[in-house]
Amino acid sequence: MVFLIQNTQNRDTDILHLKVDELLRVTKEAQNAMLGLEALDLKELEKLRKHYRSLGEGLTIDLDGTVVQEKGRQNLNNC
Repeated sequence: MVFLIQNTQNRDTDILHLKVDELLRVTKEAQNAMLGLEALDLKELEKLRKHYRSLGEGLTIDLDGTVVQEKGRQNLNNC
């Protein structure tokens, strides 16, 4: 039973990753570096997580979804 649940979860995760990859691929402003995150080790992922956390700290979003204040956008394709 545990194997069946794990298999279903893995399949769902794979499908979710493929959908997100497709959304990143078709979004012009998306960072292409995000498509290969699976190849990063834990230290690199943590560094990237901290980077995104710091980007979000300077971001204020109005209730209607518009950005009120934003720090300069960095290009992660150069990482």
